[in-house]
Amino acid sequence: MIVYGLRPDYDAAAKRLLCHKIVLSRILKMCIPEFRDSGLSADEIARDYLSDGFSFDTCVPVDQEMPDADTRIQCSNTEDKTRTEGVVEFDVLFDVRIPGSGKPPAFMTVNIEFQGKQNIDYPLLNRAEYYLGRLISRQNGVVFKKNEYQNLRKVYSLWINMGRNKKNSCAEYPRIMANVKGTVTDNDFVSQSTIIVVNVDENDETIPDDIIKFLGTLFSGSKTVEERQEVLQNEFNIPMVVEINEEMDRMCNLSESLIDKGREEGLEEGMEKGMEKGMEKGMEEGMAKGERKATLNHLSKLMEKMKLDAGQAFEVLGIPEADRSDYLKELQAE
Repeated sequence: MIVYGLRPDYDAAAKRLLCHKIVLSRILKMCIPEFRDSGLSADEIARDYLSDGFSFDTCVPVDQEMPDADTRIQCSNTEDKTRTEGVVEFDVLFDVRIPGSGKPPAFMTVNIEFQGKQNIDYPLLNRAEYYLGRLISRQNGVVFKKNEYQNLRKVYSLWINMGRNKKNSCAEYPRIMANVKGTVTDNDFVSQSTIIVVNVDENDETIPDDIIKFLGTLFSGSKTVEERQEVLQNEFNIPMVVEINEEMDRMCNLSESLIDKGREEGLEEGMEKGMEKGMEKGMEEGMAKGERKATLNHLSKLMEKMKLDAGQAFEVLGIPEADRSDYLKELQAE
């Protein structure tokens, strides 16, 4: 089992990955209907639709023969604040030209949320619906004024839902008209807001769609960086840049899945011992050993990747003072 969302720095790395133009273009191509049905390639979307009107952070290519391989968009105005409803912080938020909209071009607003936290006490779709409402209402006075509702901009809120023990899936939730009584004359209504939810569960081995494999690879908690690079390059034509490599490596190092994998390893070892000494005792020993192994693994990663000394690493993980000397001896013995 892979555990997501237990560390804010993991989620922050995921959000930085989502801001890469070569990542966004593929998400638009595979998820947003106007781009999915446009006949445009992901590279064309990145070149022609994610360039004008955007600010970028420069990315350094791993392959120096591809100096313009990627940039990372700077999302502007991702905070929506009102006096009565408070503040909403959007993960990724940008406006993009709608393919085939002519001149002057029409734009849509795309919001992408990385949902890694598994234990939430509300329906995720309700939160997504609220976000749509905020994204529509914030257009008043900016996109349209007074009664110019014909200028309302279409809004998508796309949620990447990781490791929630659901089958891999991708679903759209548009607002639709239902004829209740009589003859409806304005039946050409087109929804201006749609929720899209992509469920990615690494425990589900079925991969029904490219978007599942793409996001599952990009945010994998079980594959190595090298394995992920191979899939992204060979199957999705994504050139590797230093920043993408670093973010994927950081996610591997910081992911709480390390702790969960340690538990599983300990559980397996405990179950084997349980055949000889009793299942209950063996499982308890295995769980304890797995927890300790995972903690040591996490300490080593923090010291190696984040250049922390042992004391700083102990503080980050909240290791009790009484246990630190034992952990230090084991770290020195490795």
